[in-house]
Amino acid sequence: MKEIRRALVEADVNYKIAKEFTDTVKDKALGQEVLTSVSPGQLMVKIVQDELTALMGGEQVDINIKGSPSVVLIAGLQGSGKTTFTGKLANHLKQTGAVRC
Repeated sequence: MKEIRRALVEADVNYKIAKEFTDTVKDKALGQEVLTSVSPGQLMVKIVQDELTALMGGEQVDINIKGSPSVVLIAGLQGSGKTTFTGKLANHLKQTGAVRC
C-alpha cells in the first residue's frame, strides 16, 4: 500500500486523496477471499483497478462536444499514449464531421 500511495503522490495526487484511496483498497483487499485460479497479486491489481475506475467516475459515457469550445479531459500516466490518443480522437472527430478545423 505504501508503494501505491507513493506512486499517487509522485503523480501529484493530493496526499489526503491518496491515503483515502489506499485505505479503501486495503479494506477491500483484507475482506476478499483469494480464488485458487487467481494469485493474490492479480487480485490486488483487480481491486486497485476497480477503485481507480470508481474514483474517475465509474461509468462510461459518450463524449459531449456540443460546447464552443469543447473541453475534454485526457488523463493517464506518463508514457501511456495520451498524445497519440488525442491526435487519433481529433482525426476521428474531424472525419465524422463532428468538428470543423
